[in-house]
Amino acid sequence: MKTMLVNIYRDPNIVENIFIGAYCTPKEVTIYINLFKYFCDVFACSYKEILGIDPNIIQNVIKAYKYVKLILHKL
Repeated sequence: MKTMLVNIYRDPNIVENIFIGAYCTPKEVTIYINLFKYFCDVFACSYKEILGIDPNIIQNVIKAYKYVKLILHKL
């Protein structure tokens, strides 16, 4: 899925980027930006905003090759 970078910070001099779907309509982009700006106190944009939590606990990255078939294993 293609994404685009959008700045959601209220102050135009500060950059807090998020990624949203590149196929969103301009109306949807506006709705999402306004939603994130309105609820900016709920979302943490960096690990600095969630003090006391080890980033190794909450960060998860799954790297996979583009054309490899993924397999789901039982727990």
